[in-house]
Amino acid sequence: MTMNNSRCLPSRSARSRLRELAQGSPRIIYVGGNNGVGKTTLVRLLGKTLRCSTLLSAAGKSSYVVDIHRNPDRFAFEAQLAFLTGKVLRISRWRRTGRGILIVDRSPYEDARVFAKYWFTKGSIDARAFRTYSQLSQLVLGSDLEPAIFIYLRASLDTVCHRILARGRPHEKLYQKEFLSGLHRLYRQWWRTTSFKDPIVLNMDKIDFLGKGGTCQIAELQRRILRTSVVRTRS
Repeated sequence: MTMNNSRCLPSRSARSRLRELAQGSPRIIYVGGNNGVGKTTLVRLLGKTLRCSTLLSAAGKSSYVVDIHRNPDRFAFEAQLAFLTGKVLRISRWRRTGRGILIVDRSPYEDARVFAKYWFTKGSIDARAFRTYSQLSQLVLGSDLEPAIFIYLRASLDTVCHRILARGRPHEKLYQKEFLSGLHRLYRQWWRTTSFKDPIVLNMDKIDFLGKGGTCQIAELQRRILRTSVVRTRS
């Protein structure tokens, strides 16, 4: 479906609501999904259109992201602890001082329920260590981390692999297809068990926010966010 440029622009009432949200009480929007699905791109674009704070994934800058793939039996438990606690600390700091909306690139729930579980099923985290990790994750994933909205990006494994290959990030050259397929399976299992209020699910096999029509797709997503009851009603 094609849209003219005027339909892609936010309405006057939407712009007014965005200004109110920017000064309102803290709200978190998580953008989740498998590696390569387009989370970072969407977080950056929404940060601009919603005029709000963003928290991008720092995993790619960590030495652990290399260590965990080169020697998972040695580093999987340690790395997953670092990823989880690092993200939770960054979100908690924002909540203490920030206002308005924070958009987060991958939720800490995914670190705990998908990635750590993957390394456990592979045997790189043993049962005792995984039990300790799970207890810690229950402790740190408190109610203050719950999202106002969860945006889940869903895509086929072929789409994920193609996008990762195309963008050529150095640390992603270490990924094996078995790693991505394992995450793909665990993501599907995890999402079926979640109970986030008013989630927004996007089929990224059919969406390219940087391609033709991307501006209108972002505008439509913005309208969906503003219509979501949690954003609409919370003070």
